[in-house]
Amino acid sequence: FFLIVLSFMASKNIQKDETKVRSLDRLR
Repeated sequence: FFLIVLSFMASKNIQKDETKVRSLDRLR
């Protein structure tokens, strides 16, 4: 169960990073 929550949080963090990169690309 703990591993599932950990992987879920990790996937959310990855999505946040992707949105950050996309917004940075738009600024450029």
